[in-house]
Amino acid sequence: MATLLRKLSYNSFNQCRALHKIATDHTVPMTFNQYEHQHRFRETQSEVIGSLMASPRFKNQLGDVEIWMNKLLEYALGGGKNGRGLAVSFAYRMMEDPEHFTEDNHHKARILGWVIETFHSYLFLIDDIMDGSKTRRGQQCWHLRDNVGMGALNDSGLVFTSAYEILEQNFGNDDIYGELVRVCNGAMLNTCIGQHLDYASNYSREKDNLDLFTMERFNVIALQKTSTYSFKFPMNLAMTLVKGKNQGLHLSEEVHHICWDMGKLLQLI
Repeated sequence: MATLLRKLSYNSFNQCRALHKIATDHTVPMTFNQYEHQHRFRETQSEVIGSLMASPRFKNQLGDVEIWMNKLLEYALGGGKNGRGLAVSFAYRMMEDPEHFTEDNHHKARILGWVIETFHSYLFLIDDIMDGSKTRRGQQCWHLRDNVGMGALNDSGLVFTSAYEILEQNFGNDDIYGELVRVCNGAMLNTCIGQHLDYASNYSREKDNLDLFTMERFNVIALQKTSTYSFKFPMNLAMTLVKGKNQGLHLSEEVHHICWDMGKLLQLI
């Protein structure tokens, strides 16, 4: 999984590719510096957390809430490869018409990348509890830490809602805010449905559920859980920035097929 995401987000590219369609197709030539891309993305993390903690919903809380949130976010957002988040910034840079490209929008793409990373943190907090995992990213899982326990369930809710708070604090006054919320809602709903199907498909002698091991079910899980969340979600957020008010702009059918195929491959790993 990590290898695929690195190939998607980190590798240097020197190419022309049309990933979206408008009335007149155009291609976007680019040279991609992976190290600068990673560095600037990670620099944005402190800004994103700062905007979250400065929001009225956190600013007026008791002091121990801020201390706990900082501790939680340090764990949740630290130590990962950030493949999905980096993909938003990269996809915006690759899809945007050079005549319309702005550094401000590229920075907004990085913020959206951290929105995805925050959602990802929510999912792995829950997943670690469901799977009884011991470690995550080389550290003890959050729910196993002192003074956490099953409080991790509530903490996962804090992380989930924080993603929307980050979105509102940074995009609440933008025309595309409603569309960004719609994209996030749809992606997370599909992902949670896929996660349910995946978890329910785990084999056990007690359930004797080998009948669930079908290609039809695998394809649905790969589509809902993997291709939507890991590939289409970053692309759709980036495309929302690219198109702005231009509703005639959309991802090409080829992109959907590529995301679908990569999701099936990733689900096998």
